[in-house]
Amino acid sequence: MTRPTGSGLRVTVFTEDRVRDFLSRLDELVVNGLVILDECEVIRYVDREKKA
Repeated sequence: MTRPTGSGLRVTVFTEDRVRDFLSRLDELVVNGLVILDECEVIRYVDREKKA
């Protein structure tokens, strides 16, 4: 998923192969910037109702 943000471009990929494939496209698009490749753990909280 590619989405513009206020400060640039955010790309979400789900497998290492997709990340590696996207890097060649990124080289064509970006003049300067930083790419960080690292495993991470994501915890997402979305519109949860508080229990009384």
